[in-house]
Order: sequence, then C-alpha cells, then structure tokens
Amino acid sequence: MAPALRCARSARPPPPRAASRPTHAKLGGKGIRHLILNGAECEPLLGTDRWLMRHRAGDIVEAAAALAGELGAEDCTIALKKTYTREIA
Repeated sequence: MAPALRCARSARPPPPRAASRPTHAKLGGKGIRHLILNGAECEPLLGTDRWLMRHRAGDIVEAAAALAGELGAEDCTIALKKTYTREIA
C-alpha cells in the first residue's frame, strides 16, 4: 500500500453527515488518471486555501506531484476560483 494511502486510511473518518467518501476510499481505486486538488473555498469567510496558496505554493505543488506519481496519475490539476488572481499568479 502506498504511503499516502496508508496515511489517509489512518486519519479520522469524516463527520457522519459529510457529503464525501473518505479520502482513502477515493484514492484506493484502480486506474486514477487525473488527480484534482480542490483549492476553492466553499465558505465565503474562510481563507485557509488562499493563505496556503500564497505562502506554501511550492509545497503544495511538490506534494501534488508526489501524490500523483504515487497513484500513477497521468495528470494533476489544482483547482482554484478564477477570482483567486493573486494565488494563480
């Protein structure tokens, strides 16, 4: 089992009403061709994703590339809102 998958599996499960499946279930699939990292805030007053993109962009890109390679993904996209002009630059 890939280290990233082991780490995701050992993490706490999502809250009971969470709309998503657990990360380890998503990453455990076969044939992942395109990895998408969602960096678009869902809550208007949150700024965590934007802060991370501004201050830790290199780390995010490096981690995304490592995870894509570990999963065998051919492509990787970091999705942001088009209004995040400072973060995209």
